[in-house]
Amino acid sequence: MRIYACIVCCLLLSVSCGSRSKSSLDDGQQVRVADLIRVRSWTLQTDDPNPQPQWAPSGLRILVRSGAGLGVLQEGQPRFYDLTKTGRIGWATWITPSRIIAGPPRLMEMDEERPVEPSMGMTVFEINRQGISHGEDFGNGGYRPRLWNDQIVANVGEVVWLYNSSGTGEEYDFGFEAEPQKGGPGFALQTAPIHDTNYWTDQSKPSDVIIRWKEGAQSTIVRHAVQPRWTVDGGVVVTSLHHAPISGQPWHMGGSDILYVANADTEPQLVMEKGWAAVASPTDKIIACNGPESSIYLVDYSDKQHQPVLFEKGYRNPIWSSDGRHLCAEKISDRSGDPVVLRVWSLKARTVSTVEQ
Repeated sequence: MRIYACIVCCLLLSVSCGSRSKSSLDDGQQVRVADLIRVRSWTLQTDDPNPQPQWAPSGLRILVRSGAGLGVLQEGQPRFYDLTKTGRIGWATWITPSRIIAGPPRLMEMDEERPVEPSMGMTVFEINRQGISHGEDFGNGGYRPRLWNDQIVANVGEVVWLYNSSGTGEEYDFGFEAEPQKGGPGFALQTAPIHDTNYWTDQSKPSDVIIRWKEGAQSTIVRHAVQPRWTVDGGVVVTSLHHAPISGQPWHMGGSDILYVANADTEPQLVMEKGWAAVASPTDKIIACNGPESSIYLVDYSDKQHQPVLFEKGYRNPIWSSDGRHLCAEKISDRSGDPVVLRVWSLKARTVSTVEQ
């Protein structure tokens, strides 16, 4: 009871901590890509080739997967935590500014060519100045956990489970890489995995994205798409695939574009050709994404022109901080398997444009 009571409190606290960041749209103004200027940048060294970085709900700390467990990186203050006694760590995410939840790796073994899901559940850790707490068990399973208001969504096989604040779960949907809307009713997922071996669906067919705007409303299906990400104005950006991922090659090598779906009544709109892995700013109508020549681009996704702006070459997989004024990305290395170096850019808006009525 004590373990779950603590988790109940932190999930309830996350409702207030995890609410949507203040947006320029709240003031009737809109920051555009042309308004953003760089202030400075710095690098952060990880010890893992796939660190899966995630910004904290506030401040400039970044959670990463570490070779021995987890790490929390901040400029000049890297901290790595050995969690080998806890078990192997898969995807992890923040619940509150001081608590994180981690799931096990996707697969641990095979049985007659069928996947066997890890028997271990998710684990909640508390991070403070003294270090990291012993893990507290949460739920009976779950890969790639995500916070959705006061609940946790995670995959068990091809099923998305929904866990309440006491750790009790139930089957919620079928699909992969679920993406709940922060502070809202929306829920999106894709129908096939792209980052893991696909044991569950027809590998010859590209994934679709299903967007469930709210309970009882008509869902939107975006054919041949992956990686849904919610935008500040309640829309969704996705990566549209020209072909199904080719075995042994990066999943986007068959061709990809970035699309934006504003709401349930609109058709997907092309935002950027030859782009993938788009992430939306939590405060402005701007996305960052991977693009040609191993580069990061910024795009005003609500503008009719949709003119991509080259931000930085030699980096990939950008992520926005909660205040929308810091961008982190992974430096591309020619040597496979090397630990990833992250770079963080601090941005500010020099002018603000009035939102058209």
